[in-house]
Amino acid sequence: MEYTNKYSLKRCLTEITKNWKQKLLYLYQIIRGLNDIHEKDLIHYNFHNGNILCNKYKEELYGIFISDYLGLYQLAKSFLKENDIYGVLPFIAPEILKGQPYTQASNIYSFSIIMWEFTSKILPFNDKAHDLQLALSICKGERPEIIENTPQCYIDLMKKCWDEDPLKRPSSKEVLNIIENWIFLSQNKEIEDISEELKSDIMEFINAPIEHNKLIVKSHPKACYTSHLLDLTSEELNEILEDSQGFLKSLKQKYQSSQNEFDYHSTKPKIKWISYSQIKSLKKIAEGGFGIIYKALINGDVVAIKKVLNSQEPNKYFLNELKSLYQCYDSKFEYIIKCHGITKDPITKEYMFIMKYANGGDLHNYLQENFAEITWKKKLHILWRISDGLQTIHKKNFVHRDFHSGNILVEIIENDSCKIDQYLIGDLGLSQPANDIHDSSIYGVIPYIAPEIFKGGKFSKSSDIYCMGMIMWELTSGRKPFANVEHDVDLIYKIIDGKRPNITDDTPEDFANLMKKCWNPDPKKRPSATHVCEIFNSWSNMEMVAEYFNQAEEIRLELIKSKMIGPDFNEKSHSKAIYTSRSLSSLTGSPSIITFNTKPNNKLIEESINNKEYITKEYEHDINKI
Repeated sequence: MEYTNKYSLKRCLTEITKNWKQKLLYLYQIIRGLNDIHEKDLIHYNFHNGNILCNKYKEELYGIFISDYLGLYQLAKSFLKENDIYGVLPFIAPEILKGQPYTQASNIYSFSIIMWEFTSKILPFNDKAHDLQLALSICKGERPEIIENTPQCYIDLMKKCWDEDPLKRPSSKEVLNIIENWIFLSQNKEIEDISEELKSDIMEFINAPIEHNKLIVKSHPKACYTSHLLDLTSEELNEILEDSQGFLKSLKQKYQSSQNEFDYHSTKPKIKWISYSQIKSLKKIAEGGFGIIYKALINGDVVAIKKVLNSQEPNKYFLNELKSLYQCYDSKFEYIIKCHGITKDPITKEYMFIMKYANGGDLHNYLQENFAEITWKKKLHILWRISDGLQTIHKKNFVHRDFHSGNILVEIIENDSCKIDQYLIGDLGLSQPANDIHDSSIYGVIPYIAPEIFKGGKFSKSSDIYCMGMIMWELTSGRKPFANVEHDVDLIYKIIDGKRPNITDDTPEDFANLMKKCWNPDPKKRPSATHVCEIFNSWSNMEMVAEYFNQAEEIRLELIKSKMIGPDFNEKSHSKAIYTSRSLSSLTGSPSIITFNTKPNNKLIEESINNKEYITKEYEHDINKI
């Protein structure tokens, strides 16, 4: 073989792309070489920048040569199995990834990626791992980002060359003619039918300045640009694509048939399909009424995975959670648990959410383990963040419907100088738009369900605020509400009749008043999430109230010492106090549970509000950490 003194294109790209005239000249040499191969009715089976060689003859004069165009063909016949994929992933056409045979059109796709390299001077997809996820993205239409100020006619040709449909790509002869015209047409004075305007456009293109590439980023350690057997097969890729496309089609149909309009197209780019094969070390850690929670690894990162039971076809619970997660999540202010993507169990065919793993467990477990260290100042901060999350949900016009300490997750972020706790609202499967709550069934944890729901009322933002009152109480006591009694119809009657947990002796009066407003029997008299958030924010940041809560802190420490509050408070929990969300139909018999002809017992309400004796006890039947 002829020796080339500049090795491959990827090693001398910067030298030969100093201006557009130079770029076009060397692209012309490449496409002319590819056209020579195609005119011999041959195909290059491994066309990428590493198989294009450069030879420098003198200053700014290079020869470009295509090599190894039969190597992969011979390799394929000798060693590669059916469905194996070999090459450099960013240069492989999507139809090849899906298992179709190589064609001259697949070479044109590879040429388009080389065209992009000439504009960027960097390797394609150098910031991504060259793995199954990138292969899926390419098959779904992802291409390198167009460099700013690239001439439009160049962009148009490049896009035609990387079209998803190989039949729509131009031939090598057509591409050769276009680039040849760009270089030579304006200089040929003998051609009379070319307009001055076209000549001007071509000259402007050739003399266009080379813009600084703003896409230059640190290369991913798993970006590979040497030919290799990919760690995936076309069969596996097609199976995942069929699942994800079927999911999106089903999802679109579900939303289109919904009474409540949902902007499917606006969320489509956010929906990321993650291959099940990427999941490692799957370990079951919890189970609830609608799903199973796992802890797992994806690309070395710890994640939580929620399998939605009976979701072979996207069910109401699954769709509600998907809609809520993507519409309520705000990356700037992370108060809602983040969903990384969706996958499907290949055995059960049930859908799974891949979510942020909260290493601090749920709020109740966090209180159990850290109650003595959670000062009144920290309580206010925690409640501020939680109420801000609830406010976020309500501002998106959603209602949570299952808001309790088991669905508030804690992430602990530690570095050399400090430790930061984040409080994230999760389990949005029951969430619905506030103006479209047509499901009157009751599901949840009895002590956190507002009394009007038991009387047949609809879940609302106000019923979420009732839950906020219970969470406030749990932070003061370190215990779950009504842990010492059976969670049955009798407790439901008492809640409707005004029974609330007993307020602890260290609770400041203003805090107690806000808590009582939140659990007021009349939903119209409860404050909004925004109002609650503003109060906690002001209490957390106003020095004038610091002394007020410092006094409460002194009392709190005495109560902990005497075991009157906190995890060490010694009172037996009832064996039928249940704090996992469940359907209450077996208790109530119908959605409109209890009809009351009598007024609530105001005396009982007053006694419950004023009595500050702590009576509840921990019950250990809880969801494990996620």
